Amino acid sequence: MMLLKPKSKIRSLAIALCVVLLAVISIRLFFKIRVNYIINSIIHSQKYLKKDSFFKNIIIADNSVILIGDSILEDLIFGEGSIYNFSIGGETTSSLINRVKHYNFPDNSTIFCMIGVNDFLMNVDESIIRENKNTLLDLLLNKSPNSSVIFLDVLPINSSGFFHDNEKINIEIIKHNLSFRKEMLDVLLYNVDHLSLHNLFLNPNNSLKRDLSMDGIHLNDSGLIILRNNIIKAIEK
Repeated sequence: MMLLKPKSKIRSLAIALCVVLLAVISIRLFFKIRVNYIINSIIHSQKYLKKDSFFKNIIIADNSVILIGDSILEDLIFGEGSIYNFSIGGETTSSLINRVKHYNFPDNSTIFCMIGVNDFLMNVDESIIRENKNTLLDLLLNKSPNSSVIFLDVLPINSSGFFHDNEKINIEIIKHNLSFRKEMLDVLLYNVDHLSLHNLFLNPNNSLKRDLSMDGIHLNDSGLIILRNNIIKAIEK
């Protein structure tokens, strides 16, 4: 049996480490490219562009309620009244920042924001999601300093796929909601608040209750009623 010389061992170890390092870099690069590709596909889709163009031309009445977010909020229907739903399915924290930059909200609005689940599904780092939401808050307050801004919890999921794991994502969502909720409380501004709804949709396994969802991510009619009623309660406070 031939034994490797010390130099050969070092060389073999170095090659092995390089292979591992390249594999890690390749995986991270793949996920980054994948996220960018998905976001670009969404924001350049006909549905997204059409809705964004429509929202830009809406003249919002004073003392209105405005909803901004992804498909979770997009599915909400409030009927007639001064409630404007500017949510678009597939939205992420970064794409919402870019979209809100082009909107003008009256300076006496109540703005509800629910965003982040698509970021988690795309494996975006939690710290980046939190940073983006803080950027979004600053943007909203700069555009409309006398409006109330209320962030809602990211809801749990009950669906696993090739690129996302149900259990892992729900743990990250719980951590995120706790951290971001604390940050909102620490802001100490009268017009900034956080609406905690996560536990209303949670089953004992820390996943989204199946009887409140149509596919493990989006809410069914029963889930939307709970979400809608709690938003109405917050409006009437």
